[in-house]
Amino acid sequence: MQRFNSKTQQSRKHFERQDLYQIDLESTTIDGKRYYWTPDGALYPSVTSVLGSNPEKKEGLDRWRKKVGEVKADQISRRASDRGTQLHQICEDYLLNKENYLAKHMPLHIELFNHIRPILDEGVEVIYGNELALFSHKLRTAGRTDMFCQFQGLDTVVDFKTATKDKKDGWIEDYFLQSTCYAIMLEEVYGDMILHEIPQIAIVIAVEDGENKQQLFVKKTSDYREKVLNVFNNYHDQNPLPKAVYTPKLSENI
Repeated sequence: MQRFNSKTQQSRKHFERQDLYQIDLESTTIDGKRYYWTPDGALYPSVTSVLGSNPEKKEGLDRWRKKVGEVKADQISRRASDRGTQLHQICEDYLLNKENYLAKHMPLHIELFNHIRPILDEGVEVIYGNELALFSHKLRTAGRTDMFCQFQGLDTVVDFKTATKDKKDGWIEDYFLQSTCYAIMLEEVYGDMILHEIPQIAIVIAVEDGENKQQLFVKKTSDYREKVLNVFNNYHDQNPLPKAVYTPKLSENI
């Protein structure tokens, strides 16, 4: 895990942008899971829906909710969700070179952004896109990636996270699988422009109440590609597409 000087800089960085064209994906919710329609008519579950279906992860979450109580668990979950949404918005506006990127944000969210801002300023070189909509017929999934850019000299999928306490490498394999999945989808959607395997992922975490206020985990996609394929194939073997949305047009594309 790398560390950066967390001192807030007075002057802001202007990021070079070479934005890829964007595709549009319509979304829908079925049985509590998010699905996306691809441009050619296939319907796929979101990346987070697939990774969140892990039985061990579900069991762990159920044990936690039982321990703290349903009411408190809901409060904590809503707060964490809002914290993550607000940080993502600040990061996106900052990386889009908007002047008033901190306008109307709460002090906590601004503080969290300032924790990770040095990582962005020092690591991000050229930005190819933020919130890019992606899909893969190979993995049969879809979603949006926080950022695709040149980071520390390599093409990289970057994902922003928030946490209450420090994370350990062994606790966040799902983060690495998620970002590697986005790398595979980028290669498929933009195959006419990305002519090589994206080699790197970077997980940037703003920590609210931990020993480290910022965490950066940089990994090789080659370490996770095979597991991503296995996880998504196993998911689709056990979770067929809902029959209510199964159409001839759809079946031709999956």
